[in-house]
Amino acid sequence: KFYGMLAVPRGMCLFAGKSFVAGALMSFGPRADMKAMASCEADLGFLEEGQMTVIMWQGKPIFIHRRTEKQRQEAKDTPQAELKDPETDDARHKNEEYAIMIAICTHLGCIPVFGAGDWGAYLCPCHGSHYDFSGRIRQGPAPLKLEIPPY
Repeated sequence: KFYGMLAVPRGMCLFAGKSFVAGALMSFGPRADMKAMASCEADLGFLEEGQMTVIMWQGKPIFIHRRTEKQRQEAKDTPQAELKDPETDDARHKNEEYAIMIAICTHLGCIPVFGAGDWGAYLCPCHGSHYDFSGRIRQGPAPLKLEIPPY
């Protein structure tokens, strides 16, 4: 006789339990703001040859440099034996016209300056690491080349 009266509280408990479990499972995934930071788009139409811009991705500065033909050729012609952390320019950059790199020095995390250094490309002013137009370390205390973000 009283079983009918218990159906409503049971249904409410089932609904509340389902909502709790679904909410708990959803909390394991990334938040919406984290998903938004995972990727970014940039219009590069304004960049002329030889110019560089900086965008932010996941809280990190990204160098986007539209290289001249001379800069691309210098990067390609560099002997691998001269590099601390060797890698060809073709292996580093998908589009040879653009050099896209995370702008954080691999020595102590400073931000290199564009258009400076012995190779005229990037210089970390904190401790004197020099990078070429491909972002490879050429001189100084930095152990590795500038990192390439996934793109």
